[in-house]
Amino acid sequence: MDYHRKELLLDSLSRRGNKNISPERNSCLSNSFEVAEITKFTASEELTYEASLMHYRDMNNVIDTAFSDGEIKGKAEGKAEGKYEEKRAIAINALKMNIDDNVIEQITGLSHLEIENIRNEIKE
Repeated sequence: MDYHRKELLLDSLSRRGNKNISPERNSCLSNSFEVAEITKFTASEELTYEASLMHYRDMNNVIDTAFSDGEIKGKAEGKAEGKYEEKRAIAINALKMNIDDNVIEQITGLSHLEIENIRNEIKE
């Protein structure tokens, strides 16, 4: 049933004393019309419809999985960045206390070059 005929029928139902058809009821009726249309499919149309529905569901699952993977990756990157920032903060405090670079390297796990870069940032 095309969209226009479906809307006319829904409008007709609402004028027969069903003036307050809720959106849920309207949605239910629309779904019923769609199901009725699917039952009229020929075997070829049904196979095409099922293939289309399967493709839609597959694509939906791909998107959901990609989103979940991205979310997990983002959390991992955020944790790693937070740990690095914590190490930098410790190194900054240690440099301000004039602690030897070798000790700072052992405490933070930062390289000598990273500690030198932090020292230069503090001086600026």
